[in-house]
Amino acid sequence: MSNEMVAQIAGAVAAAEAHTRSKAARRVMRFLLTNPGAMTHEVARACAISNVSCAAGYARPALRYQGFDIVAELPDRPVVNRFGERSQVHEWWIRPLEGQP
Repeated sequence: MSNEMVAQIAGAVAAAEAHTRSKAARRVMRFLLTNPGAMTHEVARACAISNVSCAAGYARPALRYQGFDIVAELPDRPVVNRFGERSQVHEWWIRPLEGQP
């Protein structure tokens, strides 16, 4: 990710924070600024939240207004839990909305 894109995301996060009441949503946005692609459990632990997707949902409208979104993607190499089952652990990113430069 280029320095220019990082600066754009940082500006969008700063603006979105002002329009988001959820403290958890603010923590998730700040964390993803410096930890793009973090796994669900990493975000949850670092931000002290149990439901990452819920916090991301609170941040999403304000970020979208700024031309960005919080995106969760399954990793290329699936995470397998201790029972040998595929886990629904995702990677989390802040990315430009589709159609944005």
